[in-house]
Amino acid sequence: MGPVARNMSFELFYRPDAHFGSPWISASTTAQCAPRLKPIAEQRRGSLESVAPISDLITGTVLYNKMVEDIVSGETDLTLTEHRILFLLEHIDGTKARIRMLADGLVLSSSTVSDAVKLLEQRGLVRKVECGNDLKAVWVAPTDRGRALLSHCNDVILAETQEYWDVVGAAVSDTYFENGRRLIEHGDPRIASALNEPGPVFYSFISRRYLLSYVSWFKSTYNLSLIDVRVLMLLLERGKRLTCTEIAHLLRISNSAVSNAVRRLGRLRRYIDRMPGKSLHEVVIDLTDEGRERILEIRARFAQFNQEQFGMTAEEFQSMLRTVQPRRRKSYLQRVFGESFADS
Repeated sequence: MGPVARNMSFELFYRPDAHFGSPWISASTTAQCAPRLKPIAEQRRGSLESVAPISDLITGTVLYNKMVEDIVSGETDLTLTEHRILFLLEHIDGTKARIRMLADGLVLSSSTVSDAVKLLEQRGLVRKVECGNDLKAVWVAPTDRGRALLSHCNDVILAETQEYWDVVGAAVSDTYFENGRRLIEHGDPRIASALNEPGPVFYSFISRRYLLSYVSWFKSTYNLSLIDVRVLMLLLERGKRLTCTEIAHLLRISNSAVSNAVRRLGRLRRYIDRMPGKSLHEVVIDLTDEGRERILEIRARFAQFNQEQFGMTAEEFQSMLRTVQPRRRKSYLQRVFGESFADS
């Protein structure tokens, strides 16, 4: 999850005193901003902030959530979806919910949640309950056995992520736990009791919902996948052409995933261009004017989305960014995952 880079205005992160306006950005505004991208990227390389702050934010969130998913599925008898359902049921007001409520709270489809609940019921981990005010609806609640398994799973998450948080360091860890607290308090106060769990436990739950919420937003608003947006954002914030291999390295995804995204974004969207590189067989990728305008708009609205999610001011976001994306020492992403996220 973590902090969002820089405050947003129509000048898109480049004025420290700017304020939010409309989430929609005009073509004239983005055209004015575009020529400034490379000088600003070069300026940031010598500053305290990341060269690619939003890209690093999303990549860090994806990697952390993949780590948690691997821990839950590999070290417990639950899938990540099953754990999230039990966690939500345990902490939601009344400790019971309808399928639709669970789906909304987890940012999943009702069919996905319904299938998982059926399996949990077969294992005796949840049970159907009646609601006096709504006899026709199906409500579910955790059983004692379900609560015991949830508690065990939470203990596993706490133990297995400890090394991650140790490497991150106390200051950055506290920043992220504070982010999680804000997301719960501002986004779903019905599960406020989750804040009684240790920071690494409630953070693992809310971070996943945060990630899925903006994945859903990218798709519903722009019909772009998460990988599509990550490729466009990286090209924008780096301010230079990159090869598919370089993009894959920086985003920590496979070359084939990048190649597929490049084909979609180039042929169907006209957002990127492919051109010859320095060597005979090298191909480099760059944004088209249309792609630059679109990702500038997404970047602006994404930052506004996050400020609303966290209930923070632009200045608070800037402070958080400097905490987790420092340039004069290794960032937490570099320390945890080993390779530079801020190389120039």
